[in-house]
Amino acid sequence: NPNVLEFDATFNYFTKELLPRLRKKNTSHVLIYIPDYCDYVRLNYYFHKDGGTSFATINEYMIDENSKVAKARSLFFDGKKKFLLYTERFHFHRRYKIKGVRHIVFYSPPLYPHFFKEVCELLSEENQNRREKFDSISYIYLLYHLADKGKLIDLIGTNKALEMLKSGKNYHSYLTGI
Repeated sequence: NPNVLEFDATFNYFTKELLPRLRKKNTSHVLIYIPDYCDYVRLNYYFHKDGGTSFATINEYMIDENSKVAKARSLFFDGKKKFLLYTERFHFHRRYKIKGVRHIVFYSPPLYPHFFKEVCELLSEENQNRREKFDSISYIYLLYHLADKGKLIDLIGTNKALEMLKSGKNYHSYLTGI
């Protein structure tokens, strides 16, 4: 099944390439936005099993558990947890302003294109912890594969999406005014 191979490729790239790079730089305040709950479960299991990364989670099954959500948000904001696994379905239902986000990993393109902008706006200076030095350089990583062609077109337009998909590169850099 080609879809299984693509999901495995995304997982392998994240766990073997991107996550080690983020750990090496001692990066913190990284929000990992996960559109698919199955991917969330897989990453949550990986982070628990691996044990090398401090992380918190917010998912759709916490919608009625405000104290757990508040605790995860607080630990992330204060830097006690470096990574926050955050599901698209939770965002769909709650649209919380997650504070302290300095870097974002979109594990795959959002199902709803306007969520991309909403989540990127969490990087604004007003959402940062004033007790910590704010580095104005933030990174947004968007992991994708060929099956995401339609989602990419919705996010960045046909020309850029096709250019990215045909390029054969592992990454693309764009400066934006978000």
